[in-house]
Amino acid sequence: MKKSWMVTGIALLSVGVISLLGATEVIPISMGYIWPLSLLLPGLYFESAFFFKREAFKEEILIPSGLLIVYALYFYVAQARGFALMQSTWPIFPLGVSLGFLQAYFLGEHKFSYLLVGQILLVFSVMAILFTTLGMDIEGVVFPIVLIFLGVLAIVQAWLKNKV
Repeated sequence: MKKSWMVTGIALLSVGVISLLGATEVIPISMGYIWPLSLLLPGLYFESAFFFKREAFKEEILIPSGLLIVYALYFYVAQARGFALMQSTWPIFPLGVSLGFLQAYFLGEHKFSYLLVGQILLVFSVMAILFTTLGMDIEGVVFPIVLIFLGVLAIVQAWLKNKV
């Protein structure tokens, strides 16, 4: 029997048993706290596979890893605080993509495209989080300013890359 099928079977069995115990109120846990594990566990697996099986996995595996871990943690917070939180914290979604690309850049072969995508999404996410939490209007003047800033950032990055 392949080891991966064994691990998959054990994981499914464990989640099923815990879910059943929660549904029958044998243990006080709800599916709202269990389902993000479907994101968190693969993310942690990809992360550990990159570090412990470097010869088998390239840095590209860190992109979905970063996504899955950030989203799982975000959904745990949303479950605890209420999903209305998403009205102002939706920029976490592009932030997850950004962290995946930046992780792949810094821990991998330093591919410029990973750095560029990661930086653009990081700046966009941080600015969007600031604007939404401070109640600023993104659709008016701010969004074009963000685009101009990102364009300048891309041009500077390209210029620096050609200079080195």
